[in-house]
Amino acid sequence: MHQRPGTKGLQKSANKQKIARTIEFFSDMFGLKYLMNYVGEITFFRRLPSMMGTDPFDPFKDKRPSNDPRLDVVLPLLLGRCRAFRNWDDMSRRRADEEQQIAREVESVSRTLGNGLLGCIKATFAAALGSEDRIVSPYCHSLCPDSGLTHRTIHADHHRKINVRSVVQEIKALKLKLDATADEDEQRVLEEDVTGKILWFCWCGICAEVEELLPEVLSYIRREEELKGLRQIGRIVGATHVEPDDDQAHLQRMMLDVGVGTSKHQLLLATRAAEQIKWSSATNSMDTSTRHTQVAVPELSTSAGNIAASSVASRNSQSVYP
Repeated sequence: MHQRPGTKGLQKSANKQKIARTIEFFSDMFGLKYLMNYVGEITFFRRLPSMMGTDPFDPFKDKRPSNDPRLDVVLPLLLGRCRAFRNWDDMSRRRADEEQQIAREVESVSRTLGNGLLGCIKATFAAALGSEDRIVSPYCHSLCPDSGLTHRTIHADHHRKINVRSVVQEIKALKLKLDATADEDEQRVLEEDVTGKILWFCWCGICAEVEELLPEVLSYIRREEELKGLRQIGRIVGATHVEPDDDQAHLQRMMLDVGVGTSKHQLLLATRAAEQIKWSSATNSMDTSTRHTQVAVPELSTSAGNIAASSVASRNSQSVYP
């Protein structure tokens, strides 16, 4: 079918706008707007389309040049803030303004799924006065301390190589299963599995990039001899805390369920299978009790037989339904 002139260009433009909106949506979901002021620009979502046809994504495979454009914003901004905090007892107006601005930015990030990265930033900056740079993995601080999920075990190397095509195929397979499912409970848990897998994939990519950028940030501030200010910024980040709301906590749980290999759909099916086995056992027990009762009845008078049958049934029902 012949396309009208300009149709192809319009479709291409619409696709670009759709991709841009998607990137903005996920960037906001993980608080990347303000995280950029502490770790550099996270480009994972922008690079994702080009990764779709590649081998397993390894952000540590190819080192970036020393003039990494992702650091163009964070380095001068962070250096200026460090200089404002150079003297810890200084109560200047600039210091007070910077402290309030940092607190506002951290509060904003705290209300997103990027909340787990704040612990990594705080711990890395707070340890800046040591003789060696100590980069704390985001996986050591993958959750808000008070979220009730801090005992999860996340394998720190899981994100280092992400097979993009494989993950996308897994998500598509789950989506097809969801579309073919009529059961409402199964639909609900499959939706959580799909959402969790997408969020976990994003989280792995972001964490990998943060681990790549933070050493560069720390090295630059060390060269500029402003580590005292960086440590003070780390203290402000650590002291600023916002409780996650219910929606955020729920999304975080879905994301980290995938991280530890938990499928809500598989759990639901396993629970149903266990209940079916229990029900079948109970039914068999009831059938056996009835047969035993029917054998004993003819040996008794009618009235005594009714009493005996009732007694046996009662005892067996109590053992099945305590």
